[in-house]
Amino acid sequence: MARGSKPNTTGTAAPPAAEKPAEPPNGACGEGCTHDHAHSHEHSHAPSAAPAAGGERWLTSQQYKGIGKYLKPWGKPPTGTTFWIQIITTAAVIVISILKGVESTVAIVVSTGPAATVHAEQNPMVLASGICFGLFSLVLGAGYLLARRSAAAPPEVEAEEVVAAPKAKDGAPKEAKAKRREARSEEAQERQAIKSARLEAQLAEELKARDTDLAHRRQEVWAQAEAEGLSAADTQKRMWLVEQDHQERVALKERIHRVHEAAAKEGLSQEETHMRVNETIHMHEESRKMRQGQAKELRDLEQEAVKDGCLPAEVRRRVHSRKQAHAVELAAFETHREVITTVVQQCKAQNLKDEAIKQAVTQAKAKLTEDVHMKHRAWMMQEKKARALAAAALKESARYPPEVRNIMLSRVRIDGLKARPELNGRFGTVATYKAAADNKPGRLAVTVDGESAPVLLKMEALTVVGFDDQPLPLSEMTDEDGPPPLM
Repeated sequence: MARGSKPNTTGTAAPPAAEKPAEPPNGACGEGCTHDHAHSHEHSHAPSAAPAAGGERWLTSQQYKGIGKYLKPWGKPPTGTTFWIQIITTAAVIVISILKGVESTVAIVVSTGPAATVHAEQNPMVLASGICFGLFSLVLGAGYLLARRSAAAPPEVEAEEVVAAPKAKDGAPKEAKAKRREARSEEAQERQAIKSARLEAQLAEELKARDTDLAHRRQEVWAQAEAEGLSAADTQKRMWLVEQDHQERVALKERIHRVHEAAAKEGLSQEETHMRVNETIHMHEESRKMRQGQAKELRDLEQEAVKDGCLPAEVRRRVHSRKQAHAVELAAFETHREVITTVVQQCKAQNLKDEAIKQAVTQAKAKLTEDVHMKHRAWMMQEKKARALAAAALKESARYPPEVRNIMLSRVRIDGLKARPELNGRFGTVATYKAAADNKPGRLAVTVDGESAPVLLKMEALTVVGFDDQPLPLSEMTDEDGPPPLM
């Protein structure tokens, strides 16, 4: 296309002969040629972007006006999109001004290409769109880089919030679970408290009813004894049986109440609770039978001691000593089941196998048996020494009066002394008898608790007491069959 010709705005291709001039020979491009002639002229010559003085510029006034037409805002307040369009327009004008300022010093080669694309490249709308696209790309790229930089290195507060946010999200379900767990625990505690209160009220009512029944049975015993003309000893014996039966029933009821409380705390089912109650009743009945056997053994021991001619104090001592041994055996029997149950629970908590549990139970039983045997051997040694002393006292008391024989080796309380009132109310044991001359009453040598030497006292100042320092009962009665079985 000839210099200075107007662009083809119709969009039709111009004749090739008119658009492409003849190629001059190598090195003869003319005065305004700025090409590098070191290479072969295989390209087409385009108009120079830096024309000679007085020539046309690379951006015509018509093109510049077209760019301004498309970039000019539409006169509305700079809000929203309008603001950014004005910013981009200003930037576009600045860029165009810079290009126009340096076009005289920088040689820009613009290749027009084929004739069919010349008019599109010179169209002002295309150039304006390109500038806008470039500026938009620049703004978006800068924003993207800033966003990436902020995400890579956030402030400390934002970083803490970012870290705390997932924790808060994860903690929310945990807090909800904890609240639900606390609510369930409170409900369980309330149910347990209600159940315990109900059991307490039920136990109180049953005890009250049993007390009423005991009073009624006592009245019946007294009426029956009067009707039959029984002695005071026989009447007291029957009353003792009634009271023993009452105590047995009360003790069993208290044990059942404790079983219910323990089952409620452990959250056992009704069936498991019922099994434990039945086991408790069975153990209580076995314990009752064991006490019956011990009572029969005590009666046999007492009869044997009397038959052997032992002193009355020695008979009471043997019975008391055997009672202590029976108490140890009974305690071992009653705690046997509890110890075994505890061992089994501990083994199950450690997830041990059945063989290990059986071995642990066997070891626990062996330990309980060994403890009972050790205590029994110690009791036998003490009993042997006590019987040796009693035999010597019996031999010595053969020449004593009968009233002295009845009080020898007895536990006594001192009362009514005028010469030594500080001994009144104290306890001791009668050791020997000192006979007096001239038909005067003799004195008893009493080993007073806390005194180093025996004290000679008259028989009138002494009162026989039991081994618990309490007055002896009128009679120590036992029943051959023991208390009646619980119904």
